Amino acid sequence: MIVNEALRATDDTVKEVFDLGIRRQAKWNEGARRNVYEKSPREVKQVAGDEEMEALERWLVQSSREDDRFPSGRETRKRGAQICRDSGHSIPTGSFSGAD
Repeated sequence: MIVNEALRATDDTVKEVFDLGIRRQAKWNEGARRNVYEKSPREVKQVAGDEEMEALERWLVQSSREDDRFPSGRETRKRGAQICRDSGHSIPTGSFSGAD
């Protein structure tokens, strides 16, 4: 009986530790992407204007719905840069959206 309780306690601890790590990683990923989702439209607006910012925001929503997942930070930055370039604006060297 004591062995079973010890094994259960060990199993519970392992689950708790691994679950905590997974939760922390998910929280970090969420925060990192959220930063990209906030920063990219602001930069697009600064470089190209309101209409282009709105185009990026529409793409974020549409892409999320169609793909049933949120776009990665890299995909979002690249799309923002593409929208700016398509509207005749260049992305400054060292820009957040220009980063690969």
